Amino acid sequence: MSVNRNTMTETWALIPIKRLDTAKTRLSPALTRHQRQDLTLAMARDVLSCLVDCEQLAGIAIVSADEKAKQLCHAFEALWIEEPPGADLNTAITAAAGELMVRSVQHLICLPADIPLIRPHDIQALLSHHHTAPAVTLAPATNSSGTNALVCSPPAVIPFCYGPDSFYRHQRNASRVGIKPQQITLPNIGLDLDTVQDIEQLLANPSAQGTHTLQVLLDIQYTPACRTGLLKDKTERL
Repeated sequence: MSVNRNTMTETWALIPIKRLDTAKTRLSPALTRHQRQDLTLAMARDVLSCLVDCEQLAGIAIVSADEKAKQLCHAFEALWIEEPPGADLNTAITAAAGELMVRSVQHLICLPADIPLIRPHDIQALLSHHHTAPAVTLAPATNSSGTNALVCSPPAVIPFCYGPDSFYRHQRNASRVGIKPQQITLPNIGLDLDTVQDIEQLLANPSAQGTHTLQVLLDIQYTPACRTGLLKDKTERL
């Protein structure tokens, strides 16, 4: 039985954001450190811009230790959750989920900050696919075995295991606690920007029009030549 909107009144989205100085290192052959930071913030802004328009959400939270992420959080009037010192991604998300449960959050949508094509109808599709608690729903990354959306009811119903093959690991964790995980493929959520090939897919996608992410790529005059670093920012200081 899938849930309806009336039973999802305490649904929150959680966005973990890495420290910007370590973000998107796989793009370093094409983009400078400063360009990667700008791109990371632009993608997060696109995700947050989508979420604030989602009437299904009761709130949005960001877990991070980065000061610029904190400024972005305040700009969108989201809840700031300070990342525990020395925490890895899964520890940070687990801590955030625990804090949200203290706030009586019943359903958690964990989303990465690098899916700039996400739209409100994608959130609606996720929730329409989700079952009554206890329940887990996942949307995979298009170009990897990663988890690009994870809906958990209650928020800490399974251990978080982001990293290599996280999509299958989350499925196994759900099965171990007696939950049949639901799966839905959503192209807008599936495209995360980790490699130059991902960027080129985004540039070829008409849905990128009007995004902050596309504007950053246009501002730095991104082209396929960036694969070899031909458009490096001359102002970068390593």
